[in-house]
Amino acid sequence: MDIKKEIKVLLVRENLSMRKLIDLMNEKNNTSDTVQNLSKKLTRGTIRFNEVEQIVDALGYNLEIKKKDIM
Repeated sequence: MDIKKEIKVLLVRENLSMRKLIDLMNEKNNTSDTVQNLSKKLTRGTIRFNEVEQIVDALGYNLEIKKKDIM
């Protein structure tokens, strides 16, 4: 799974820009992250799990890990 693509899909679904996402996250988490910082993390693949949790939370989604159905 490519997290960068998944986040972009969520942004399109919610009709939000990266700028608005960062604004939501900064407001909710009392931080001062930038679009450039998030974009670099997504491009490099260095984003941390807790940052992904913050992103999906700011977008109003839950992050769920499920066991695979193996047949």
